[in-house]
Parts: sequence; C-alpha cells; structure tokens
Amino acid sequence: MKQVVLSVLLLMPFVGAMNAQMLGYDRKRASDSFCTIDTSHLVVSYDYYFKDKNGKEYHDIKSVEYGNRVIKYSTLIGWRMDTLDSRMSKTETSYNPYEMLGLSENDFPDREDVYFNWPEADRLTVTNLICDNELYYEEPVPFMEWAVQAETDTIAGYFCQSAQTVFRGRTYTVFFTVDIPIGTGLWKFNGVPGLIMYAYDEDWNFCWKVRSISRSGTVPILLAQDRKKHRCSSMSEYKKLSDKLLRDPLGTYIESYANKFTQIDRFGNISTISREEINSIFLSIMPEFYEKEIIENR
Repeated sequence: MKQVVLSVLLLMPFVGAMNAQMLGYDRKRASDSFCTIDTSHLVVSYDYYFKDKNGKEYHDIKSVEYGNRVIKYSTLIGWRMDTLDSRMSKTETSYNPYEMLGLSENDFPDREDVYFNWPEADRLTVTNLICDNELYYEEPVPFMEWAVQAETDTIAGYFCQSAQTVFRGRTYTVFFTVDIPIGTGLWKFNGVPGLIMYAYDEDWNFCWKVRSISRSGTVPILLAQDRKKHRCSSMSEYKKLSDKLLRDPLGTYIESYANKFTQIDRFGNISTISREEINSIFLSIMPEFYEKEIIENR
C-alpha cells in the first residue's frame, strides 16, 4: 500500500494554511491590516456553545462591542489565536495554540462576524473567512417581534426577564435586563427591551451566556481591509458559496497546478494525486461543525 506524501515544494505553503484552519484560525488573518470604524463604549462577552450535525458541542467566546453607531459581534478565541500567530510566526515554524492559550479540544472559534449599522444605518453585514476568502453579505436589520414571558432569573447580579421570538423558522428564548437598556448586538438579535444576558434556541443547538460586561470609551472597533473579499448578493448565495469553498478547500490552489499535485510513496515512486483525492484527505479531518454552520445559521 502506498504511503502518500504530497510534494513538499508544491504543498508546504498549503499544508500550513490547512493545519491552521483545522486549529480554528487562518494565518492570513494574523497579517490582516485593519481600519477603525468606531470606538466602543461598552464591551460584553459571552460563552457561546454550538453543536455540529452529529450533536458534538463546541465552545467559543463571543464579544459584542458597542460603538456610537456600529455594533460588532465577533470571536474572542479567534482573535487570541490570530494575535498569538502574528507573534509566533516571526520566530516559530510550528507550535500548539491550544496548549499555549490553555484551550480545551472543544474550544473552537466560530468565524462568522456580524456588524450592525455597517456600512450604513439599519443595515447588517455578515462576514466569514473561509480558506483565505472573506465572504460577506448585507441585509436590512431583520425585524424580530418579542413576546415577554413570565419566567425571571438573576444573572451576573442583574434581574432578568425572559422573552421569545420566532426568527427564520427557529424559536429563541432570551433573558434580558432593563438595567442596561440596549437590546441589539448579540448575533442578529435586536428589538429586545434590554441587554441580553442569556439566550438559546429551542433545540439547544446554540446557547449564549454573559461572562463579562466592561464599560470603556477607548477601544477601537476594527474592520479588516486587505482580505480577498467576495460580496454575495444574498444570504442564500453566501451559504452556497461557503459550502462550495468548504467542500473544495484546495480548489484555488490546485487549479494553479492543472488540478494535480505530485505524491511520492515510501519506495520513492513519483505519481500524481488528483484534486478529488486531496480534498477527500483534508475534508476527512476538518471539523464537521463547519457544515453545521453553513447549513443552519440564518
């Protein structure tokens, strides 16, 4: 049986990128340049739990930055990985970000970011970085009608009331506090009477719980500038293109080499390996929650 070793000259730049993607970050992000689009006066972080199609649960830490106009929802674990990679890539050829950041195997950044009131008021921009391509789409801030429920709770020292909404076919329950009268910013949620402290969907595929609230007027809200951006005309196109990139992650690289890479077995015999074979190898070890996110996020 052949022990497949992909040609070093052709594959080395790509292997680094794919290993990074499997670990939850992309080296491309570490070298991104950013512009400041607002300055936050309030930053709220959440533990975010989400499942893949097989029911395995993953954990991320989400940050919601509230500016004078723009509100940004993004991954903190991803940002920490990017920051570490930016520093380590200057001196190290390999390292384990999970070990260095004290993360568990279930910690994994969901790279889908949401911007309220960007690029203009009452617009929502959703971005996702996949295989060196940043996909994004815009839509009007979606209308959500909330029904306040009888259930109450105290979360992080705040008295909270519960409310429910049905959004794009899924029922969500949130607990909010009117002590902080901001009802927009967590994922796509908006129109709630106060800050959301806890939220989940009816099937417990997605769950957010507040972990910290910080008031600051000096933290810039950043937007990446130099990525390969592809604007999608709709959420539907965004999901179709995302799915295509994830199912054919080597496509843009392999096309540069006429759809073929070189492989060598342990006896030194050289042959070619097809695009389909390479994709099969890499897709077999990519986290399955990517498909979950593409198929079910709305």
